[in-house]
Amino acid sequence: MKRKLLSLALLALSIGLLGQAQAQQDEMDGALKPRKMEFTYGVFIPAVDEGAQSAYVWIPVPPSNERQTVLGWDAGDLSYEMVKDPEYGNSFLQVDLLAIEPDSEGRLPVNVTYQVERYGYANGYDTDASMLDRFLKPDNMVSLEGDVADEAKRIAAGQTDDYGIARALYDNIVTTVVYDKSRDGWGRGDAAWACDARYGNCTDFHSLFIGESRSLGVPARFLMGFPIPNDAPAGVVGGYHCWAEFYVDGEGWIPIDASEVAKAPERREELFGNLDNDRIEFVMGRDLAIPGVQDGPLNFLIYPYVEVDGKARDGFDKNFSYRDL
Repeated sequence: MKRKLLSLALLALSIGLLGQAQAQQDEMDGALKPRKMEFTYGVFIPAVDEGAQSAYVWIPVPPSNERQTVLGWDAGDLSYEMVKDPEYGNSFLQVDLLAIEPDSEGRLPVNVTYQVERYGYANGYDTDASMLDRFLKPDNMVSLEGDVADEAKRIAAGQTDDYGIARALYDNIVTTVVYDKSRDGWGRGDAAWACDARYGNCTDFHSLFIGESRSLGVPARFLMGFPIPNDAPAGVVGGYHCWAEFYVDGEGWIPIDASEVAKAPERREELFGNLDNDRIEFVMGRDLAIPGVQDGPLNFLIYPYVEVDGKARDGFDKNFSYRDL
């Protein structure tokens, strides 16, 4: 009788685990389906001083690629020029601020609306190897030496292939780096700083992963965009998000999102090799040499960048929002 009860209990447990696994798979399959969204990139910039000879703001334009399709966009009556950085091919609108009429509060409103169909994707979705050499080199804030290289060697010791190296680095980062924006220093994407501080935001997490991967000969690249909430059909987007991808010969580019796992550890398996459709990509790469920008190159650009008479100008109110289509 005890054996029968034990067998029934094991059967019930197995059915429960199978049901849980199926539910997780259904959730992942749903995340990998296309999602059509309208994203409004809005910003209010302080009025430019009288006598300024030039004043521009650069804002990013999302690309169409294997991960998403831009269905359309509308910049209203803004006076702009579309420019591309020569290294990565990112597109930006260079908007003439002197051609904008201030609003009732004296601010210069800039609003661009994009319609995007975003695809969730999994391992090896893209096999483009045209820039692998670039994604093995350092960036200004992504060191491949010192503590970054030393930690990478220690963590990946014993791994025999690039996939295993990346997985070991990822597991170490998501378990030893804390998502924390309450202290100073975060947000610059400084790999050496993140290696020492062990906290930060998405730029810090993924700069560390990229630096460690490249230091061991695994190509890795940096992607920036915006997270789109999935709990309502429309709403506000609070800020940017970034993630990373590494390259494996014979498989292609493989995505990871280490900082999201730090906030939700139960997503560790999901976000190594899979990305959901609740984001829109805008920019790839670091140290951006954007045409027209005089005070560059820029560490990265996802929020608006303003120059008045060739000098960087801080201060703006952002207003990002979305709605499902």
